[in-house]
Amino acid sequence: MLSRVLTGPRNRRDAAHRPGKHNRRYTDHRRRAAGAPPGRDDDYGLLRTVALVDSLDTGMCVVGLLAGGSVRATVATGSDGLVRVLVFPDGYPRARRMVSWVL
Repeated sequence: MLSRVLTGPRNRRDAAHRPGKHNRRYTDHRRRAAGAPPGRDDDYGLLRTVALVDSLDTGMCVVGLLAGGSVRATVATGSDGLVRVLVFPDGYPRARRMVSWVL
């Protein structure tokens, strides 16, 4: 027992029974989804990008345009600093048509 105290847990079962700093080696690292590529943080779930604009004001104008056409939309700023206008998959074709008429 003294050797486990000095060297730490030998396996995960020992770590689970012995709370303390040795548990961190199994739980500190961030887990990513199985299909997600490493280093990609711009994940918006089901939402799809319909327009990529430079400013938040322009993005909000596009959201207003889409709201007038009964398409639910929102904006998000990506890691590259650009503003994305996001819509749900069911409204994506209609949103693309509406945005293509304006932008």
